[in-house]
Amino acid sequence: MVQLLRAGDSVAGPLGRPLEHLKALQFWKMHMEDRQGMLDALHLIKNSPNLQKLIIVIEPSRVDVVENLVGQDFSACCLKKLEQVELHFMSGIGSEVELIKLVLANAPGLKKMKIIPSENLLSHARGLEILKKLIQFPRASPKAEIKYSDSKSSRMRYKENKGYL
Repeated sequence: MVQLLRAGDSVAGPLGRPLEHLKALQFWKMHMEDRQGMLDALHLIKNSPNLQKLIIVIEPSRVDVVENLVGQDFSACCLKKLEQVELHFMSGIGSEVELIKLVLANAPGLKKMKIIPSENLLSHARGLEILKKLIQFPRASPKAEIKYSDSKSSRMRYKENKGYL
């Protein structure tokens, strides 16, 4: 979707006006190592002041580019109405963790963050280490709940629906 919006150019500049009617947004097969794609996705989120639900399905990556998210400021904008976030196929790389940290710190209305790890992360003790780190992050919402779904049923349901949640 970001590629379609970008159409060969960056959407990192102003979109003209805020996307005020956008309440739910799903990024399909997001490449966390694609710096411009990440910046474009973040800009789209920033320009969606009434966004309530955000779903990100991650494309597995071997490259970790944390600096894609470092320095992004969401404090004065858009995440005020965000209530629900789902992050599918998290592998535990730094850019994914930074994205979670950024959302938790800047979404005062957040009620639920659901994290569905990749099968690779499930098979390692590292998943528990990452979860311990996530629950320590500061939260703008005192009601924010982090749900770490380690069951295969979530992934199976996702595959059966051909990627539609």
